[in-house]
Amino acid sequence: MPVTAKSAFEWSPIQLKQCPELLDFICEYLNRIGVDATCDLDFRHVQLQLTASSCTSATTSPSHLVSQNATQNPQLNSKPSFFCFLTFEAMSVQNNAILVLSLSSAIIYGLRSRAAPSYFRMVAKTLSVALLSVLVVKNDGPTSLATALSFSATGDAFLAWDSEGAFLGGLANFLASHILYIALFIQAGRGWQLILSDGFRTLIALSMALLAPFMVVLLMPRVGRVLRVPVVFYSTAILGMVLSALTMDNNQIVLGAILFALSDTILASGKFLVSATSPHRSWMDYMVWVLYYSGQMLIAVGVLAVYD
Repeated sequence: MPVTAKSAFEWSPIQLKQCPELLDFICEYLNRIGVDATCDLDFRHVQLQLTASSCTSATTSPSHLVSQNATQNPQLNSKPSFFCFLTFEAMSVQNNAILVLSLSSAIIYGLRSRAAPSYFRMVAKTLSVALLSVLVVKNDGPTSLATALSFSATGDAFLAWDSEGAFLGGLANFLASHILYIALFIQAGRGWQLILSDGFRTLIALSMALLAPFMVVLLMPRVGRVLRVPVVFYSTAILGMVLSALTMDNNQIVLGAILFALSDTILASGKFLVSATSPHRSWMDYMVWVLYYSGQMLIAVGVLAVYD
């Protein structure tokens, strides 16, 4: 988006006391690359004012902020990125409260993840991701993201119980969630060119393209006939979700999608491939939840940053 006015960022007083030198560093760097910047520091906030005529910002992440001067100066083009438009605002009290409640619910469920199914356990699991959906709505995030998180929370409610019907219900909700994620990432992403132009993204894409069919081949002899078609559809959806996430120019989203896929891989392995008496079941159950919740949070926060 084009920016032609002043911008500011605020830190809490505690953060200022810990690192007051950062403001001077940023201002000095901005001036060095030709951006007229003045800084104001008081006990309540830090303000960085930019008086450059214009600049272009694709996201609020500094690693993606490129000064317009870079297109006019060949020497600047040799550097990876430039600060031109900075907006770092402390999250509101309400946002922090929602995140704390979400994380608290996730921890409570994590501690009870190997306990017998119960309504308390189900509520803790469901609230963890449902509150992320509330966070998205509160911050005017994409409706598709809020809906995807809502489907995921409903899927969590189903998977909190141990039965084939509950598993199918969870699978259906997560399938809907992944379809929404795919649509969102394709709409907001930069296309397959980003994957092909980045060696790391290409490697992740190829790895997922091999892992998904490999898991399907392993699972087919172990799952019941009723589950075979849903498992194939779901495996295809999770592959599509990761591939579409790789088109997003946001590392949080990419990492979140990878963690989500790893969580599902461990979940499927634990449910169908590993013996119920295996000593590995314990750490696998915990890792499924840690990776899954971390992935969902990273996706939610990453998409909110992109749409900010």
